[in-house]
Amino acid sequence: MAPPGGSRAGPAGRPGVWALGTQEGTNAHLLARRMKRKGMAWSARRARYLAKARELVTNGGYDALAS
Repeated sequence: MAPPGGSRAGPAGRPGVWALGTQEGTNAHLLARRMKRKGMAWSARRARYLAKARELVTNGGYDALAS
């Protein structure tokens, strides 16, 4: 499937690969807002867990995991 505009090649000319900048930006914003609440402190390991949970929600994997 070609992206809007008809080109079949994605970034760096790789077919089937397109940037997901909007979704990545949204996830980064949501994670930052969650992690920067007053009085919160996060270890790198637990921050990765939170990012992985957000990734599962975004990609629809959380529903399969929860069932």
